[in-house]
Amino acid sequence: MEEVVLAKTVVRFVPDVMTGRLRDVEVTDDDYAAIYHAMKRASERSGHDMSEGRDLPPPRPSELKQDLNDLDTFRRSLKERRKKTSARRELLEKPRKAKFIE
Repeated sequence: MEEVVLAKTVVRFVPDVMTGRLRDVEVTDDDYAAIYHAMKRASERSGHDMSEGRDLPPPRPSELKQDLNDLDTFRRSLKERRKKTSARRELLEKPRKAKFIE
């Protein structure tokens, strides 16, 4: 999240927020949905104690491989979009032209 989605704008254990890096950040509804469901899936299987009735079986190797492929596809897509976002935002940083009143 810190590196790929937020372009290191906010990094754990670093007190500064590097707002200049927001130039590269764009999170779409599709990004949100992908992140939400991936985190939900990961959270169900790790980091939390489960009751015996909810003890989920570990994912099959094919499921893990698909999760990794999905993550890599998401990362590559975001990297390509980031270039376009950064270029578009760079134009926003150019000085505005004065409007003449006649």
